[in-house]
Amino acid sequence: MNHREICENFFNNGVRVETIIHLGSMCHDYAYPSCAEDAFEQDWEEVLKALDLEIDADADKEEISSTLYDNNKLGFLIQAATPVPKFLSSSSSTHSGWGYYATKWIYAENINEAISKAHEWAEEYYQEQKVKQGFAQAS
Repeated sequence: MNHREICENFFNNGVRVETIIHLGSMCHDYAYPSCAEDAFEQDWEEVLKALDLEIDADADKEEISSTLYDNNKLGFLIQAATPVPKFLSSSSSTHSGWGYYATKWIYAENINEAISKAHEWAEEYYQEQKVKQGFAQAS
């Protein structure tokens, strides 16, 4: 998929990427760039869930880096976003916009897998919101 196709795919599906962190190059030592530092400090639980790792909450950057390396988590950590849909009727018509959106941290070995996982999450989130708002039944 070329960049234009990726762009159109994200736009047409109401998904965007808020943050991209390449763990192998950005979190290999204690000098994390601010986006990686913010992710680990502000979204600790969600990031660990995405990575499928257990790390003590008081771990320093060296310990985090060692754990990532030892567990071969050196791919891409992305924060995907999608608007929160507001269903207007049971016919799937919705009102949504980027003024109110949900995010999720996703880990993948390569960027194509990350893109795919972001789209899967956005579709799952949309369906969950449809059920939550009473316009569909849980499966």
